[in-house]
Amino acid sequence: MGTGIAAALCNAGLPLVIVERDEAAMEGALARLRAIFDGAVKRRRISAGLAAERLARVTGATDYAVLAEADLIIEAVFEDLDVKRDVFRNVGAACRHDAVLATNTSYLDPERIADGIASPERFLGLHFFSPAQVMKLLEIVPTGATAPEALATGFALARMLNKIPVRAGISDGFIGNRILKVMRSQAERLLVTGATPSAVDAAMRAFGLPMGPFEAQDLGGLDIAAFQRRAARARGLPVFSARRVAAAGTTTCLATAHRCLPRQLHASSRRRHRVGRALIGTRRPSSTAFSGRWSTRRRGSSRMERLSGHPISTSSRFMAMAFRAGGAV
Repeated sequence: MGTGIAAALCNAGLPLVIVERDEAAMEGALARLRAIFDGAVKRRRISAGLAAERLARVTGATDYAVLAEADLIIEAVFEDLDVKRDVFRNVGAACRHDAVLATNTSYLDPERIADGIASPERFLGLHFFSPAQVMKLLEIVPTGATAPEALATGFALARMLNKIPVRAGISDGFIGNRILKVMRSQAERLLVTGATPSAVDAAMRAFGLPMGPFEAQDLGGLDIAAFQRRAARARGLPVFSARRVAAAGTTTCLATAHRCLPRQLHASSRRRHRVGRALIGTRRPSSTAFSGRWSTRRRGSSRMERLSGHPISTSSRFMAMAFRAGGAV
């Protein structure tokens, strides 16, 4: 995440200092940043000269003293409260008293992260979404002590980065991750009942999302979801349990239409779309469940037929495989 944030700042033309814990980590961060711009050059998004110009504004360091003149400092270490507090203790000792301090936490309480920081009115949360150099949303999370000037700085930064700023209250996952948590929970239920991650991701992409839930987790890091589960359990909140689902004997039917799909989503539309939707539904456990065998069946009017107004040929079949969760997972 830190590399993506650095790339977003570079793209905005801002001078940047990356501070890492040691030389190896610092060289790795700079290499990942170069890889982002090399990829942009290969895709012809920017010229090689512009990429070199942006990278020239970046400095790597392992000493917090280089932050002495920084106006804004964004922490992007992994989701561990003690680690984040330790970072801000070091940052607070090195930076100016009026420098704005921001955390990129996804689930931790910014109030707890800011505990012990000198001049807490300059502290706020700036939650970027992965990949930070691409995703438009930026959640701005003030604490109870955040000054209006610091909050205004967060919104001004979002405009400089060409992002959409949304003020969020302090809650579990703020706004975006609270929504994603529900989708992730349902996607994991499908895994327990027999679907594969690639099948679920393909279904969600066909539905219209740019990325499936498991692809998004791989990109953002599985530690975020793991931390959310631990934090929820610590507060006594319900957490999705694969064991409960297995005990219930839930069965899932995963189907995908493989032929004769309509070329138009709506009859009134003049633009043609390549459509390939995967349909996911549930049914009661049956004797064929858990056999892992394929079956073909012709169903009635499908969702695609209703959406498009075009009947699907009777030669089209929905390939369906049913699984039943067996035993504790």
